[in-house]
Amino acid sequence: MGQWKTGFVARYGICSSVHAEIQALAHGLQLAWDMGCRVVVVELDSEVVFGLVSKGKPINKNLHWLVSYYKGLLNREWQVILQHCYREANNVADRLANMGMDSIEGMHLLQDPTNEVLQLVRQDFQGVAWPRLMRAS
Repeated sequence: MGQWKTGFVARYGICSSVHAEIQALAHGLQLAWDMGCRVVVVELDSEVVFGLVSKGKPINKNLHWLVSYYKGLLNREWQVILQHCYREANNVADRLANMGMDSIEGMHLLQDPTNEVLQLVRQDFQGVAWPRLMRAS
């Protein structure tokens, strides 16, 4: 199993889920850069956010500056691999996002994972499968 480097939870105030996810993505990349990581794999479970940051320009003017900031982070001397995954495969990030909703506004670093997050990391490492319900076509 790998080693926990750091994590964060954040509460961004009143904004859309898309805005919050792009802001968390930018915070996570800035944190990785500051820690000296130069190869980073990012797994996003939002197809909307994945499409905005990997393919096109945002339709919403309020997101334009945030997507521009994100793209500026990508122009640094490093490799960032962006991948889409389902929420069921992203339990740690989902739990951290929910913890952020319960925190005070702002970003808060986690030097050590909580017991619940650590359990999710272990389950991920062990390959625990979570069923995904799909609609029949």
